[in-house]
Amino acid sequence: MTLPGFEGVADHNARQRPSDHYPTAGKEAGLLVEVLRQRVPTGKGWVLEAGCGHGAVVERAGDAGYHVIGVDVRKEAVDELRGTAEQLRTKAIGAIHANFMTWEPGQWWRDRCVAAVGNPPFWGESERLLAWLDRLFTFAPVVVQLLPTSFLHTAGRAAWHRQHPCDQWPLDERPAFMGQGGKAECSILVWPPINGVRGQIFRVGDVYANPT
Repeated sequence: MTLPGFEGVADHNARQRPSDHYPTAGKEAGLLVEVLRQRVPTGKGWVLEAGCGHGAVVERAGDAGYHVIGVDVRKEAVDELRGTAEQLRTKAIGAIHANFMTWEPGQWWRDRCVAAVGNPPFWGESERLLAWLDRLFTFAPVVVQLLPTSFLHTAGRAAWHRQHPCDQWPLDERPAFMGQGGKAECSILVWPPINGVRGQIFRVGDVYANPT
């Protein structure tokens, strides 16, 4: 079953507008994994990256000691990531060709998913982005995502944010996507907040000073 509003997600991802396609660069992939380490130790289960693309975050998380599954609707990206895993001769990372919004991995895997990390699609489509995040929450107890900082300050999302408070790690520099200069201030957001109630703001530099 396809969730309402996502019937065309495969076509959308295959022909994304340049302004709506944000593959994660190496620096931001590394920061995502370092923030993940603040909350989730390695060796505790599987980490999910939905919309993994060619696997920059999956590879960094695997290098850090996590077992990671990447899911993406684009077959060529999944094939490339599988090839990388074979080349590295590692079973710590895997890739699945599927539409995340309809993917059903089974209860065994769900019970062992400890976190979801990544850079979600639909930055410019509020309803789809919130639906994507809501689905991530059903998979993982800890969700770590790279998003434009403006995501936190959109008036139309006020009720959603009250229901889903998060911690914020503002990036020092605007990420460069697809070889282009940074266009938006971004933050790494972590649900739920570490104190369990109200979100806090942390410095990105702290991720290297206080690893788990």
